[in-house]
Amino acid sequence: MILIAFLIFFALYLLVSLLIVIAIWRWAGHKWRHGWLMGVLATVAIYQITYVYVLGSPREVYQMHEHYCQTEAGFWVYKTPEQWIKENPDTVGEPWGSFHRQENISPTIDRLWLSSRVYWDVINAQPFYAIDRKEQKLVDARTGEVLAREIEFYRGSTGLALGGGGLVSYQFWLAEGKRVCGPGRQNGYDKPFHEYLDRLYEMGKGRK
Repeated sequence: MILIAFLIFFALYLLVSLLIVIAIWRWAGHKWRHGWLMGVLATVAIYQITYVYVLGSPREVYQMHEHYCQTEAGFWVYKTPEQWIKENPDTVGEPWGSFHRQENISPTIDRLWLSSRVYWDVINAQPFYAIDRKEQKLVDARTGEVLAREIEFYRGSTGLALGGGGLVSYQFWLAEGKRVCGPGRQNGYDKPFHEYLDRLYEMGKGRK
């Protein structure tokens, strides 16, 4: 289904582009003696727009995504929920929840307090065109110790809201295939991180 949509999109795009170039050639030819120069410029402009903004150099995007996945992405546990709760039994039964308190540390960092002792940092960035980097970590506020951490890279846009995320939202083909680094097609390393978070949350609430 996606492949069909992909082919239809490009067929329409190429048809419209061709009609625009032909119209400019004809208009310029009637307007000026050397109007063909305007036609050539229009052809080059359409080519550049197609290559840079429409195609978005897909091979380069795929290569960079693979590079980030191999060199930076992953999920790390530095202390299990069981270990941390055992060392901090006084926190069991405290108010726990992902929106216990929320802070905006910077334009790219949001901090959610799970309890009075543990906060969850979500760090978003875009290291390369059409690739988003998301880092999450759980931190013991008293000691500064990182309990768990994950880094995931997302290639392209799911296209669920065309245009909502800028130009990349239209380039749905960049998200084709496995667009994350970790296991699974969509969640990647985000899934084991949230499983850890949920386990800590449950134990903090006093549920075994």
